[in-house]
Amino acid sequence: MNRYIFLVICGLVPIILAPIWIFGIAPELEKLPMDYHYYEEQIGINSLVSKYGDKLPPPFKHHDIHEIKVVGINGNILKIQSTLQATNVDNGFKFLDETRDFFVTRDTRAHETVEKGYFLFPPNTQQHDYFLTFPLAFTHATFTFEGKDIVQGLEVYKFSCLSQPYDITKAIPQFKGYKVLSFYKCVIWIEPITGKHVDFLLEWESFYEENGELTLLAEKGHKRTSPDYVTKLVIDVQKEKLIFQIYNTVVPVVLLVGGSLILISSRFVIIRKTQELEIVKSKLTDDVSELEKIVKQRTAELIKAERLSVIGQLSSRISHDIRNPLSVLVSSLEIIKKLNTSNDVRMLNSIDRSFVSIERIRHQIDDVLNFLRTIPLHLENNSLTKIIESILETIEKPSNIEVILPTHDFIIECDKQKLETVFTNILHNAFQAIDEQNGSVYIRFFNELNNSIKIEFENTGPPISKENASKIFEPLFTTKQKGTGLGLASCKHLIEQHKGTITVNLDPVIFTIVLPIKQDNQAGDPNNVLKLEKNSSIN
Repeated sequence: MNRYIFLVICGLVPIILAPIWIFGIAPELEKLPMDYHYYEEQIGINSLVSKYGDKLPPPFKHHDIHEIKVVGINGNILKIQSTLQATNVDNGFKFLDETRDFFVTRDTRAHETVEKGYFLFPPNTQQHDYFLTFPLAFTHATFTFEGKDIVQGLEVYKFSCLSQPYDITKAIPQFKGYKVLSFYKCVIWIEPITGKHVDFLLEWESFYEENGELTLLAEKGHKRTSPDYVTKLVIDVQKEKLIFQIYNTVVPVVLLVGGSLILISSRFVIIRKTQELEIVKSKLTDDVSELEKIVKQRTAELIKAERLSVIGQLSSRISHDIRNPLSVLVSSLEIIKKLNTSNDVRMLNSIDRSFVSIERIRHQIDDVLNFLRTIPLHLENNSLTKIIESILETIEKPSNIEVILPTHDFIIECDKQKLETVFTNILHNAFQAIDEQNGSVYIRFFNELNNSIKIEFENTGPPISKENASKIFEPLFTTKQKGTGLGLASCKHLIEQHKGTITVNLDPVIFTIVLPIKQDNQAGDPNNVLKLEKNSSIN
């Protein structure tokens, strides 16, 4: 049973862990890492004046490197540095070098202090607009959701932006001494589950500002993530997307489904074990029934046996064939009762009933063996009336029943003790048949012409069915809840020992015993007749 408890615990643990994982562990794993680092290369063209007042020269090709990394940690706040370097591919001149620091909350990916909105798109990006101060553009902008798109087989969300004016005076050397404001337009492709971008397009125009007004055009250009880096970003995002899906879907599903399967399996195991115990219980019940059949069969063989040696052999077989298996059944039932730690009341009741049945069989075996011990008759002359009176003095007669004695007596040669057993058994059966109703038992003696005496016991109880009448003197047959069913069989056996017969009339119920008597014991012999008052009775 400890194994089943262990299985149930193993099933409950992952189910309990599932919400802990969903609401506690997974959000922690989705936070911005403390060692966050990002690197990207971009290519584009740009046209940049050499000095104030010049016209824009022909555009040149440039190569940009953008690196973002954590440079400080304060609890849940990360200090992140974003560095952009742009180089003229034609002459190798680095015309832009700018670094900015941002303070970002790990769990929300939003700016903590001066900057506004998000620093990066959040995991599980939705199909709506976002306001960001984006580290790839350095300026505030609303990123408008444009729809879905596909980049190298990866489904993404497409956003566009128009930035607010951004001061780039300190970023480009030839702008020093003047104020130059830049205006950006951008398009960015975001993988929604991770919130990571896989492609970025930026266009800009920069103007000198004088007395609060924009004057001359100082710069115009665009750039986009290089194709090689788009491929690299797509591969990296696909890996991280898989990890996010494992965090958010696979692990909770495995915990819930796995725990449920373990619980279901443990339930099936317990049900199967209970069914096995039920089968064992049923088998034990069948064995007990089979043993009862064996008892009846062996008893019938014993009753039919005529020789004492045969009776002894059958008695030995009963002792060997039944008593030993009964002991094994008792031991098995005790083991099952100990194993039934679930306290199944129905099973415990069944086991207890099996114990009662086995004990009843043992008692029946003892009755049978006692019944089989044939003792020779001790014959002497006895008054039938005195035998009846002796019985009525010792047995408990219900007050609602009247016993009416015969009007005259006979003295016959018999075994007094065995006839007392017969008469007592018949009287008890009569009392039980009448039960709580007011009734009578009539005892009558008749002198038969064939040198025999007939003794009748009639009661006013309910009639005996024809079905029971044919079996009423058979060993082990009984219509009562208690008893071995050997009472009337014993009566028949004892009467037959006296060379007599016993029969029964169904309605009214009359048990008739016919016993042989000597010629000089007939009622006509005045020395052997005890005269009684007519219709005398005992109440």
